Amino acid sequence: MAGQPEGGSDVESSRTYHWRLFVFLLIMTIALAMASSRMWPAPPLDMKFSYTLEEGINHLDSLGSEGVAQCLTALGADMVYPLLYASCFGLCLWLLATSCRLEDWWELLWVLPCIGAILDWGENIFLYRVLNQWPRVDRESLWWAGHFFTPAKWTTAGISLLVIVVLLICLGARKLAKR
Repeated sequence: MAGQPEGGSDVESSRTYHWRLFVFLLIMTIALAMASSRMWPAPPLDMKFSYTLEEGINHLDSLGSEGVAQCLTALGADMVYPLLYASCFGLCLWLLATSCRLEDWWELLWVLPCIGAILDWGENIFLYRVLNQWPRVDRESLWWAGHFFTPAKWTTAGISLLVIVVLLICLGARKLAKR
């Protein structure tokens, strides 16, 4: 048939494009994570699963005014990261779910990383409020960041990765069964 790749179909060509896009997004996500890690004066609070109000205050005290100012800059750059990882992992989940030919509702799993991105942005907004008012402590914002947004973000990320592993096992089992 004219216009189709030799030995394949438009569906196969589209799937190849989507996997290439996934690899590109994965490389960009890793590169941004590596670059942004150098922007922080110390490991950021949001890299912990959660933290107490006292831990957050002690962490910011240890940074001093210059470190807090540097964190504000890094936090601005950190607003891009959730968009990249949500796109990368969302596309991965969608590709794996469609490749496994599971029921249609499984294809909605791409929403999980999007929820994680929204939680990450919420966390960043609360941390921005804390950093912007430093040395005065916005205790409520710091509490919300440390007790709700950060653990919820990491829980969503963990579930997303677990589902990716399950779907990879499913896909591998299907490929082996075809042999």
